[in-house]
Amino acid sequence: MRKCEHCEKPIPPETEHYHRQEDDEHYCIECLEEVPGDPLFFLGGEYLGDSDQISHVESYDDDYEEGAE
Repeated sequence: MRKCEHCEKPIPPETEHYHRQEDDEHYCIECLEEVPGDPLFFLGGEYLGDSDQISHVESYDDDYEEGAE
């Protein structure tokens, strides 16, 4: 099962979350802070990336299938 790289909570299929493309990491919406504008993303106050590196995946855009990862 896919889980948040920070808190390790499961991220089930069709769940809103964040995806960091360069290392294929996933984060739940509770762990990442999104600053509007560019947007910029922070994890525990530390800069993690911008919209070129991290995408906000809406629940209806989540194509994750069990067993795929």
